[in-house]
Amino acid sequence: MLFALNDGIAGVLATRNLGEKSNLMWILDDPARALMGIAFSFKALWIMVVGAVIYLLSKRKTKEAAQIVAILLSGILMIFMGVDTSRLFGWTFMAILISWKVLEYSEHNWKKIINIALIVNLLIPSVDVYMFGQPVIMSGFYQYIFSFFTISS
Repeated sequence: MLFALNDGIAGVLATRNLGEKSNLMWILDDPARALMGIAFSFKALWIMVVGAVIYLLSKRKTKEAAQIVAILLSGILMIFMGVDTSRLFGWTFMAILISWKVLEYSEHNWKKIINIALIVNLLIPSVDVYMFGQPVIMSGFYQYIFSFFTISS
């Protein structure tokens, strides 16, 4: 829809301006921030995604591995359409679910690693990364835990 209503990709990128810059310019000016948004989208669950892709490649199931990678690449494309990278890349959550199933049905016992990744994921704060301004640590459980580190004595 965005491509059809905005004269293709040039129109999509041009209409998404914030602070006199398109999102493409924000990403080119600070690619590390875009990568941080992608990293914080899955946090520790990247372990499952990377593990599943490596496992599938080791079993010569390149089509299945490519499908997971294609989902991730679609998320990377989405971050060029808005300044909220972690939220936009989060649309690729299906890659985590697929990876979880791949590891669950593999001949190796990944259950312990999956459980550790899920627990660690809860302990890593959720961070909303925008291409402008400072990243925002989300309120709630994470803010409560990390408030102990910010109390000055």
